[in-house]
Amino acid sequence: MTLKEIANKCQVSVATVSRVINNKGNVSYNTQEKILHFLNENEKNYKYFSSNEKNDTIAIIIPNIHNSFYSEIVKGITYTANKYNFDILLYDTNDELKKELKYLKKSVEQKVNGIIFMSSSKGDENDELKKLFLQIKIPIILMDKEIKNLQFDGIFLDDISGTFLLTKTLIENGHKNIGILVGENDSEVTKKRLKGYKEGLLEYEIPYNQENIFYSSFTKEHLAYNILDNVLKNENRPTAIISCSGLLTIALVKSIKDADLKIGKDLAIVSFDDVKILQLLGMNITSASTDLQEMGKAGFDLLYKKIKNETLFSSKLKIIPNIIKRGSEKSIS
Repeated sequence: MTLKEIANKCQVSVATVSRVINNKGNVSYNTQEKILHFLNENEKNYKYFSSNEKNDTIAIIIPNIHNSFYSEIVKGITYTANKYNFDILLYDTNDELKKELKYLKKSVEQKVNGIIFMSSSKGDENDELKKLFLQIKIPIILMDKEIKNLQFDGIFLDDISGTFLLTKTLIENGHKNIGILVGENDSEVTKKRLKGYKEGLLEYEIPYNQENIFYSSFTKEHLAYNILDNVLKNENRPTAIISCSGLLTIALVKSIKDADLKIGKDLAIVSFDDVKILQLLGMNITSASTDLQEMGKAGFDLLYKKIKNETLFSSKLKIIPNIIKRGSEKSIS
């Protein structure tokens, strides 16, 4: 059953049905109840895993639209999708597994042509999510990070190379006592970025110190603030810290400011992601930089080829970030 058919049955517009299904508001209580009642009564008519009768639409599922990392990728996807006259359905999971499952099902219900999926920090843990991926019969690509034990095409950052290059940059500027601020300890991204950090230390024969690993969260910056408060008060703190995401970099910069310390003097820092808002505020942070909009464009191009059956081969592209030096990596005075 299509949106238009539902709208005709309920005697409302397609836009109204869409707003109710996507919980967008701006619909009267009575109209909303009428539509929801009809949907519940006719649930058996939906073809959840059908690949037929799709509109020229793709769904993008992301962990957090407020994180500039994801919003920049979405810009690139949207720009290219518009060139091909594709519409976008954007779902923000707030890094919650339940919402990932919900929005994947909704995407299929909407009969989209394809899905671009960016996993939450806990996506690897959910067997139900993996089963759902294997059931869906429309093209899907992954972006940003892979999901363990799922062989899906996609565009990914080379996490290991990124933190290896950041560690090397700090060592070449005189640092030996280097800390690293990461996300959840069971996250695959955390594990890969820690591996690059360890490989960098090993190449320069610098001992690995477990106390220099600061676990926090990739999405809950307040956890990073609490951890960094104790770290920065310690007289034996590292002389440099690698931040493993843009959100963590913002937390690190704020913590340094709150501790009345100066970047490049009291502490050197480098970031895995570029953080544009910090640049606009005049804070020049050395980073492992990726053109995220170009990454988004490449993501749509790959999905489009799969939609049009223009590629028969598996395609996994890993992007190695470039190190952009802006001075924050310098040795302390």
